[in-house]
Amino acid sequence: MKLFPNKFFLECQAKHSLYAYYVQDTLDWMILYKLSRGEYEGKSRTSKRFILLRMALECILKAILIGLSKRDESAEEAYKAARNCGHNLEKLIKECKLRSEKRYRICSKETMDRLCYIEKFRIGIRYNFDMKTADRSSISKGVLDDNFHEEIYKDLSSFLKIVRRISYNRFLKHQAIRGDKLSELENHLHSLVK
Repeated sequence: MKLFPNKFFLECQAKHSLYAYYVQDTLDWMILYKLSRGEYEGKSRTSKRFILLRMALECILKAILIGLSKRDESAEEAYKAARNCGHNLEKLIKECKLRSEKRYRICSKETMDRLCYIEKFRIGIRYNFDMKTADRSSISKGVLDDNFHEEIYKDLSSFLKIVRRISYNRFLKHQAIRGDKLSELENHLHSLVK
């Protein structure tokens, strides 16, 4: 078995790198969520825990979107498609479903309903003032509900299973890179964000 492929496919390596960065960000957000549970659980802190989960969802969906990019789609195009969705979870999930072409079941109806509900709050709910001025009944049902948070965490675990399948089916050959190609890859990745 060869450790390093003979051919170097810059675009595939770049897409794999972008994909891996978003997956790592997802895992980081999930860990921060688990570590953030403490004795004091006021509205402000609980809303921030909700945002950690929301950010994890955004990152995992961006990873899936890039992972499901067409082979002839450049890394830049895939990255821009993910970035153009911004923080909008509904746009991200719709783009993931479109790109999956029914090869993967991206999410259940319950998960989709949860994502649509979460989307109502946008990213601004992270501020204490926004928590104090938001619709209390909506907030208590989702943002401040630990059971709801745990359902989101389960959704993230389901998305991670899809990520593992994409990794195996799409990027297995592109997980190792020869050292003499690293600077070329890094330069290409830096050019994508300019």
